[in-house]
Amino acid sequence: MEVLKQAYDKAKESAVLFNKIKNGGLSISEYSNKELFDAINLQVDITLEELIETVTHTEKDLTEELDGYGDSIYTLAYLDELVNEFNSRELQDDEVNGAIKKKRLGYALNIGNLVCKEIQHYPEIVAEATDRIIDNNNLKFTKDSEEFATWKSTFNRKTVEVDGECYYFLADNNSKVRKKENFEKVLLDDLVEKMVEKDNVKT
Repeated sequence: MEVLKQAYDKAKESAVLFNKIKNGGLSISEYSNKELFDAINLQVDITLEELIETVTHTEKDLTEELDGYGDSIYTLAYLDELVNEFNSRELQDDEVNGAIKKKRLGYALNIGNLVCKEIQHYPEIVAEATDRIIDNNNLKFTKDSEEFATWKSTFNRKTVEVDGECYYFLADNNSKVRKKENFEKVLLDDLVEKMVEKDNVKT
């Protein structure tokens, strides 16, 4: 469905930029083979966590379910980008040598397919939720140094130049991007109401 494809493409673009900023301006194509293997394995773990959490919340907490759909699209889109880079390198088996957790990658893709089938019941709603989640996630960065100076946090303050622009953000000692105090929560309640209405019409 076109609306979901657009959401997926926007998620991929956003995730690529997010990780490029987080990694000090390094793009995926510049990763060494080992860095790419590590990035894929980490993203597999992140994606599996999001997918399992989403499946767990299905029909129990609709807000968490909808949030999970958006997060699943985001994490799957970035995993797809990493795998595409891996495939483009046409590495030999001895170069990979078990460095990729292929079984876990398979689990992530299989569960991802199941979640994507559920998403197709609410294409416009999930697409809008994903759009809001992306915009909210992007608030973890700013290009405004004066605004950044007002952010309250005990985390480390970082500045990275990417494609000629400076980005300011917070990170912990493990380089994980963190939220400032009183970070705005993504609002999905109106979309959840639309999900309920759609389900009621179907029944």
